Amino acid sequence: MREDDKDIVRFISENGGEVFESELRKKFLQPRTTMWRAVKRLERLGVVEIYKKDLLNMVKLRNDLEEEN
Repeated sequence: MREDDKDIVRFISENGGEVFESELRKKFLQPRTTMWRAVKRLERLGVVEIYKKDLLNMVKLRNDLEEEN
């Protein structure tokens, strides 16, 4: 896993295990496309789940990973 991906996972974990994608963009000062690619990469790795909440993308750590932390 890339170092910036680890930072994203750490931030999500510190914020209750789920955050809006827009929060990630603000925190890491990344354009929309760059952050979307990072989030999709983490989803492919099985680290996060992505779902819609009020028309926004919510990024949630997978439950089995959250229990390990």
